[in-house]
Amino acid sequence: MTAVPDATLNEPIEVFGEKNTNRGMWIMATAHLHEHLGQLIAYARANNVTPPWSK
Repeated sequence: MTAVPDATLNEPIEVFGEKNTNRGMWIMATAHLHEHLGQLIAYARANNVTPPWSK
């Protein structure tokens, strides 16, 4: 993210067939990664593993 110039964040792009901006793509990617993190936390706890940041 730090390599992306601020001036390009509002440029329109197409991601997965949807129109968006560079900024919107970064927000979408970050939200998607957090969804996977939530799934991993649930999976770990279901297997009696405490995530390191919860100890």
